[in-house]
Amino acid sequence: MVEALGFVRDLQTAVCVRFESIGDETRVTVEHCGWDTVPGAHVARHGFPNALFLRRHGEWWQTLLENLKTRARPAVPRQPEPPAMPSRPSNPMKS
Repeated sequence: MVEALGFVRDLQTAVCVRFESIGDETRVTVEHCGWDTVPGAHVARHGFPNALFLRRHGEWWQTLLENLKTRARPAVPRQPEPPAMPSRPSNPMKS
């Protein structure tokens, strides 16, 4: 874990990421837990009340995941060129 924004050992959050196959797609679920150990006045909460902070933080994660989805989406596969038409043999019966 990285100690940043004034986080000390007692103030740790954890991010858990799960991947679930759904048909031809993958659902990515992100849980960012541990905010209950971070005091309301902590700089990481940006001065927001708890409910607003959690909503804004969820929106931030949604934006990150949408950007990841855009970048991770495979490029549209290029369609193979159709085979060239074979040349017709000349008809020896025609003169």
